Amino acid sequence: MNPSLGAQKQSGEASQDGRQILEALFESVPEAVVISDEQGCIVRVNVQVERLFGYSRDELRGQPIEILLPEQFRQVHLGLGDHQDHQRGALDMGLERCGKHKDGKEFLIDVMRSPLQTGQGNLHLSLIRDVSNREPGTGLRFHLAALVDSSGDAIIGETMEGVITSWNRSAERIFGYSAPEAIGKPISMLLPPARPDEELHILGSLKRGETINAYDAVRTRKDGRNVEVSITMSPIFDPLGNLVGASKVARDISDRKQMETELEVRRAQAVASARLSALGMMAGGIAHEINNPLAVIHASASDLMEMAETGNVPLQELQAASSRIKQTANRINKIVKSLRQTAREGSTDPFQRASVAEIVEQALELCKERFRVHSVRLEIPKIDPTLHIPCREVQIVQVLLNLLQNAFDAVVESEGEKWIRLEVASSAQSAVFDVIDSGPGVPPELRARIMEPFFTTKPVGKGTGLGLSLSKAIVDEHGGELNLCDRENHTCFSLVLPLVQGARKCN
Repeated sequence: MNPSLGAQKQSGEASQDGRQILEALFESVPEAVVISDEQGCIVRVNVQVERLFGYSRDELRGQPIEILLPEQFRQVHLGLGDHQDHQRGALDMGLERCGKHKDGKEFLIDVMRSPLQTGQGNLHLSLIRDVSNREPGTGLRFHLAALVDSSGDAIIGETMEGVITSWNRSAERIFGYSAPEAIGKPISMLLPPARPDEELHILGSLKRGETINAYDAVRTRKDGRNVEVSITMSPIFDPLGNLVGASKVARDISDRKQMETELEVRRAQAVASARLSALGMMAGGIAHEINNPLAVIHASASDLMEMAETGNVPLQELQAASSRIKQTANRINKIVKSLRQTAREGSTDPFQRASVAEIVEQALELCKERFRVHSVRLEIPKIDPTLHIPCREVQIVQVLLNLLQNAFDAVVESEGEKWIRLEVASSAQSAVFDVIDSGPGVPPELRARIMEPFFTTKPVGKGTGLGLSLSKAIVDEHGGELNLCDRENHTCFSLVLPLVQGARKCN
């Protein structure tokens, strides 16, 4: 035999034996072995992969390696090989992941990865071990991870320097960035331009051990649109108790904010409607307040004209008629002034020291003539002229006028004697306005609802049901109380206002 041919034969047999040995070693490794290319597609697997994941080799060849992971974790696990040190061939060790069997069952795995440089290009070797039974409760971590990823709120992990370390699906939905786009980036990319340092201030508070309560904030999405969120932050500690990061939960509250805005608009519309209704009813009463004074002016002017026509105008009668005209014109002027003042909204007025006597006078100017015309007796107290309260005067006049008008509506069509009594008293802490009437009273079953919005005991078209609820809101803003009570078997609405701004009566 030719010696060179014999040597080649021996070399070929040795090479074949070497490949068989390597093949046997590859198949006998107790861990599942997966070789993937630079694109992350599976090139080769051993028998342990088939046993562990339930796929055949042919089913796995050419598939992305993420086929071995649950869908909810695939996005997060993409690009694992990007962290390899290709120069030193370093291993990624202890990378605990959640694996997924072909039949859908999920289990805990430990992954060790290493780069392989071959004549066919750069490959990646992954050694995978089933560790779901390694210690009791270990599998719960991935169950919790799945819960985090399926949460409807954005759950974001970040370092104390503000670098994003974790990003769940809802974070992607709310802010528009995928996990690879967000992880490793500064959390400041979500901040509006006007608030560049907000996150650092919050992290600084965490470092100082301060509690971060839930707060509403505005964040910017990838597409540049702002989104309103409610944020909760918690510190993350390592096993030694060192503060290493922060966990942030962000809830999209755009719908809630829009609903609150719509409710506020509707509330404002309802208030405006109630005010227009009240002004309409007031206008009907003002006709009585002004018609009689105008009749006095007309009569006095007519007397003067008759005397002028006869050529005989006694000085005394001229002075008397002129005085009546002047006084009556002043009376009309006071009514118009009270009407203009009371018709204002007044909610933005500053709190100022106001005379209780003047508040009562303004309210009475707009209703006492109406009471007289309908034979409703109005009993008015003598008020201490030195008694003052801090308030928005316009609003308190509106409340008092509403109580007087409600009392009028309660008695005007009732049988027997018709009267309304206003009482004003004071103590060291408060001033009290009591409006008492001789009407039939409020039925016991309706007392608890009398101040609810849109609730009214008046016939349809006679009231909006907002007068008392708005009055109560005004009184609450003043730190006072508006109560329905009985006074000697008669209905009494009691308005209590503090003598010091911001004080509130305690029971």
